[in-house]
Amino acid sequence: MAVFWVFVSAIGVHAQDGAQIFVSKCAQCHTIGRGDIVGPDLIGVVDERDPAWLTRWLLEPDRMLAERDELATQLLNEYKRVAMPNSNLDEAEVESVIEYMRITSETVGSE
Repeated sequence: MAVFWVFVSAIGVHAQDGAQIFVSKCAQCHTIGRGDIVGPDLIGVVDERDPAWLTRWLLEPDRMLAERDELATQLLNEYKRVAMPNSNLDEAEVESVIEYMRITSETVGSE
């Protein structure tokens, strides 16, 4: 855990907030560069997904599934029909998480 916080201290305040949110609300099901768990490994997700789609997915995955969003439905089916819960993040929190995932993906990907 100490290594995690040393890394976080080097990435900036905005991403630090995202790191804390990721650990408390995302890390139970996701990793960044350590493989799939319940949900997909999120390494590179910021570059792979449309920014508007990713932001909305983090804000309201339940609504996107109810609307039968094509990609959301594909992910649901791919990951044993375990739906991503709505973590009730606000837009600033989502921006922080996205920034954390971007920086962490770059760091892990360069190791």
